[in-house]
Amino acid sequence: MDGRRATVRHRLGLGILALTAALWVGCSGDLATPTSIEPTAAAAAVTTGTTAPITSPAGVADPTATPAVAPSLTPTSSATATPLPQIAPVPVDRLSETAFAFLTDLTGNHSPRESGTDQELAAAEYLAAQFASMGFSVEIQPFTVESISEERSGLAVDETGGERVPGIPMNRSATGEVSGVLVPVGLAFERDIPAQGLEGSIALAQRGTITFEEKVRRAAAAGAIGVVVYNNAPGSFGGTLGTASSIPVIGIAQEDGRRLEQLISAGRVEATLTVAVDVRASRNVIAEKPGPGPEVVVLGGHYDTVAGVPGATDNGAGIAVLLTIAQELQDQPLPFGLRIIAFGSEELGLKGSRFYLDALSAEERRQLVAMLNFDALGSGRIIQVLGSSQLSGRVSVIAAGADIEVMRVGEIQGATSDHASFDRFLIPNIMFASDDFSRIHTPDDNLDIVDPRFLGEAAALGIALLEIPEFWLR
Repeated sequence: MDGRRATVRHRLGLGILALTAALWVGCSGDLATPTSIEPTAAAAAVTTGTTAPITSPAGVADPTATPAVAPSLTPTSSATATPLPQIAPVPVDRLSETAFAFLTDLTGNHSPRESGTDQELAAAEYLAAQFASMGFSVEIQPFTVESISEERSGLAVDETGGERVPGIPMNRSATGEVSGVLVPVGLAFERDIPAQGLEGSIALAQRGTITFEEKVRRAAAAGAIGVVVYNNAPGSFGGTLGTASSIPVIGIAQEDGRRLEQLISAGRVEATLTVAVDVRASRNVIAEKPGPGPEVVVLGGHYDTVAGVPGATDNGAGIAVLLTIAQELQDQPLPFGLRIIAFGSEELGLKGSRFYLDALSAEERRQLVAMLNFDALGSGRIIQVLGSSQLSGRVSVIAAGADIEVMRVGEIQGATSDHASFDRFLIPNIMFASDDFSRIHTPDDNLDIVDPRFLGEAAALGIALLEIPEFWLR
C-alpha cells in the first residue's frame, strides 16, 4: 500500500497495550515551527478590528523553480519507559466511515467555499447547525478582511487604446495603481536587468528558473514600480511571493506576455498596472463544550477554499475530522473545556484564527492549554504531525501503540496553517496533515482522491490525546 503497512490495527486499545516504548518525557527541542498547509490563492491584506495586522506567513515559491526537499522523519527518543493510562478502544474503521460521510455531505452541498463569500457563509451556517445538533453551544463570529480583487486588477496598455490585459495578482503583492513604461527583463536574472536600471518602469518578466520573489526583489532594487510575470506555458496562472512585496505584481498568460514583447520591440509601450482590493465579510464557527474549570483545548481547521475548487482535502477533510470528534465526544466528560473552531478565510492568510486570538483578552488566551489543528488530510502515504514536541511526541507514542503510521516533521516547506496563529502566543499546538499536497488548490481536489483511512486515523489520534490529558496537560 505504497509504503504503508498492509495491516493496520483499527483499534486504539491503548489500555491493554501498556506500552513500554519511549514516552518522550522532557524531550529536548520544540518543533513548533509555524509552517504547514496554506499555499494561498489570492493575496490577503488586513483583518479589520482593534489590533494591528500580523506579518504574513511564509509563502510558496514558483513551482517551476528548484523543488523543495521533502520533510524527513524525526526519530523517536529512547527516554523513560512509562505505560499509557487506560482508555476505551476507538474503532478507526467506524470513525473513517463517519468522517467520510461528513466530508461527502460538505463537499457535495457546500463546495466551493471561497473565502469571504456567500459560499463561505452558507457553509458556516451548515456547520453551526451540525455542531448545535450535537449539543454544543455555537457562535458564528463575524469579521472582515481585505482581499485582492482579480476583477479590478490587471494591466491597461496605452498603445492599444487602454486595452485591459487580464492578470492575476500574486499572493502578498502590494496593492495600488502605477503607470510607466513596460521594460522586458527576461527571466530577471542580474544580467537581464538593463544597465540603466528600471527607474519608474514596469518590468515584464518571464516565469521560470528562479522564484517570483527573486524576480520582484531584483526588479524593485533596480527602480521598477511594478512587475508583470508572464507564464512559461499556455494560459494564465496565479503565483505566490515568499514575503510581501513593496510594488504591485501580477501574473498574465503566456500569449499576452509574448504579444506585449512584440509591441515593445516596435517602440515605447506605456501601461497602467493595478492591484485592487475588496473588503469581504467572513466568519468563524465556534462550538463549545464547557469543562469543570477555566482550561480550554481548541480543536481547529479552516473550512474555506480557494475560488472554484471543491476543497475535499483542503480542507473539507479537516472539518470532517472535527465533526467526527465532536460527535464522538459530545456526551463524554472531559477535565477541560472543548472548543471546536472552523476558521474562515484561512486561504487569505490565516485571517480567521488570527482574528479569533486577537479578540481574546490576555487572560482568555492563557486559558488555552493546547490547540490541535487538522488541515489537508486525505491524500498520500502517511499522516504527518508537527508542532510542539510534547504533543507531537505523545501522538507518536499513541500511534505506535495503535499501529498507525505517523511521521513527525519540523515543518512543511512553503506553507502554513491556523496552528501558526496559536504559536504566536506560545500556546502548545500540533497539526495533523497527510503528505500529498499536489492537488490542493486545483479542481482535482475532490472526493476521488480522499483515502478515508486518514480521516479515521486522525480522528482516533485526536480523541486518544484528549482522553488522556494527564499524559500531556501542563
